[in-house]
Amino acid sequence: MARMPGARARDCDRFLPQREEIEEVSHGGGHLDPAPRPKSDSDGEWELIPRSVQAPSQADWESSIALGDILQKAGDWLQWGFEGAWKGMEKTRDGVAAIMDYKRLKRKHKEALELASRQHWALLELEAQRRREQERAREDELARQAELARELLIVEKVRREKAEAEQRWRDRFDALAAASEVHESAAAAKQAELEQLRREAERRGREEQAALRALEDLRARQHAQQEAEREAERRLAEQETQHQAEIHALRERLRLLEQEA
Repeated sequence: MARMPGARARDCDRFLPQREEIEEVSHGGGHLDPAPRPKSDSDGEWELIPRSVQAPSQADWESSIALGDILQKAGDWLQWGFEGAWKGMEKTRDGVAAIMDYKRLKRKHKEALELASRQHWALLELEAQRRREQERAREDELARQAELARELLIVEKVRREKAEAEQRWRDRFDALAAASEVHESAAAAKQAELEQLRREAERRGREEQAALRALEDLRARQHAQQEAEREAERRLAEQETQHQAEIHALRERLRLLEQEA
């Protein structure tokens, strides 16, 4: 743990001669040894060794007092310098912390901008995909309508052919029935022709039923495709809503970061 500047100044004052020691030496008939020596190697403290010599004169005493004042002022200046250095270190630390906070906010702001840009491009890609899906759905709908129109034409054609065949069969039956009295010899041939016409009418009826079943199957497939397309459009709309919410949250975060900066 670092020591305070005041404590260091007090440590320096321990090595300076004190006023009481100077007076004691002066009244005891001695003077201060100009070279103090430590008491021991363990404590590192200093002591003044008085000498039993002639008492100092008034000039010596004034010189000692002036030296003590100078040393006292030097100690004050040292203490002031230590305190200024300590405050300078604190201000430097605060400045470094402020720079680190600025760099952190700048990095967060940059990351938020990059994330917002990625989300924006993802939303644009999603919108493009949705437009492509809508265009494909329109093309599929046109294809289904064209196929349905073709199937309806086939059904109408089969119905018309069936009606024509039934009408021919009725006309022929009436004609043969009218001529049966005159041409009894041709009864077997007429019956065979009638049977052939009946079979043709039945065949046309079966074709009509097959065409109707194909039409129903086509309608069922188209309904299933429409349901799948509506589900895909709903999922795309949900994704678009989610992306818009994320972009709004990112913009709010950017605004907060700019306010902090």
